[in-house]
Parts: sequence; structure tokens; C-alpha cells
Amino acid sequence: RVNGPHYAMSVTKTMTSVTLARAIHLGLLSMKDLDKPVVDFLPGIDRSKIKPGVETITLRDALFMKSGLRFPTKTYAYSLGEKYHRQKHFQKLFENTSPITPTQKQYKYTGTDPSLIMMIIDLKAKGSAQEFFAKEVAEKFGAIYCWDNQGCGIPKCGAGSNFTSRSLLKIGTAIALGGKYNGEQLLSAEYVKEVMNTNKGEGYFYYFHNRKKRSPDNKVNFISGIGAGGQYMSIFPKLNL
Repeated sequence: RVNGPHYAMSVTKTMTSVTLARAIHLGLLSMKDLDKPVVDFLPGIDRSKIKPGVETITLRDALFMKSGLRFPTKTYAYSLGEKYHRQKHFQKLFENTSPITPTQKQYKYTGTDPSLIMMIIDLKAKGSAQEFFAKEVAEKFGAIYCWDNQGCGIPKCGAGSNFTSRSLLKIGTAIALGGKYNGEQLLSAEYVKEVMNTNKGEGYFYYFHNRKKRSPDNKVNFISGIGAGGQYMSIFPKLNL
């Protein structure tokens, strides 16, 4: 299994962000779109049936895990997957969340928020999100991977992708170089700049952990996709590593 893809766990969320960075670079979305409501990009949603406040969720809210979506049980979103597909799945989520107020848009680590982003990419891309990733991300980076769909018909976004370590290294290097790989700009430079910006403080932004690694004599910013099984796609900007 030297060249076999391994389970990436929550680095899958990070790869959802990388897919968005590619979509923005190609003009399918813009940086200004990040501050627009998610429902503006989901034409199949019946707004008359969604809970109050859902219409205020922006793409950036979802990218910061601050959509405010809250459901009756932890497995509620997953349980809908086999029955309701694509936008119909999100219609049901929007109908059954608790009402959303500004104070309820608190950070909550979830697979639902990145799924919102992937659904929008799926609608914007020619073909499906799977086809877009295969052609515009995996092929460009020469990535070896396996990424299944979730029940609702879009790629799994909380966890569920598989990549070789070499593939993650290539993509992580591109992030460190402002979105360039082999001299070609593949990812939105402006988006990558936001990912790498440490002025936001420590936290989880754009599905990248932005932390400081501490040693007795130094603190170094550490930007990473991290999986629960010990998977890391990590960048130390000041060390050029």
C-alpha cells in the first residue's frame, strides 16, 4: 500500500475548501460570494418553508462552522440522506433546524456546513462536484484518491475521502505557495491568502486549523487539515515548511 490512498477523516473538510479555492480561481464563484446567503445559490429551496434565520447563513458562516444550523439529534442530517437527495436534502434540513439568530451562530464542528459548500459547487460546476474535483483538482495535482458520495448525492464532506500522503503533500505545498503548483496558479490566490492569514487569531477557518505550536523558546503558526486518525496536511509558513 505504498501508493494506496488512506482514509483522510476530517482532512476531507479541508479538501472541500481546496475544491472551493479551485472553483473561485476558475470564476465559478467569487470572493464576494462568500458573504452572500447560501440560499441565494440554491434555486431549488422553497424559502416559504424554511425556519427563520436560515436565509442569513452566508458561505463564510459555513466556512467558519458558524451556520447556526441545529437539529433534533446528532444523526438527523445523516438519517435524511438516503431519502432526500441534493437540494431536497437541504430543504429538509432548513425546515427542521432550530430558528437561527445572530447569537446562535456559534462555532460548532460539523459535517453539515462543508456539505453546504459542496452542494453549491455541485450546482455551479459543469457536471457534478465529483466530476469537477476529478478534472480540476485531482488531475491537476496528479492526486491519487477515492472519494465516495454521501447518501444525498454529493461527495462526503465531514469525513470519507481517501488520499495518498504524496497527494496531500502536493496540495499542501500549493497552499504554502499561494495556490501555485509547478508554477501554475491552480487555486485562488486571494482565497489562499485568507486561509493563511493569522490575524484572525487561533481557530478553525475555511476548514483549516490555524494554531500556534509552542516550544520553550518560540511560537510558530501551524496551519493544517487534521484528521481524527492522526492525518495531517500541515504548513508552517514562517519556516517555509
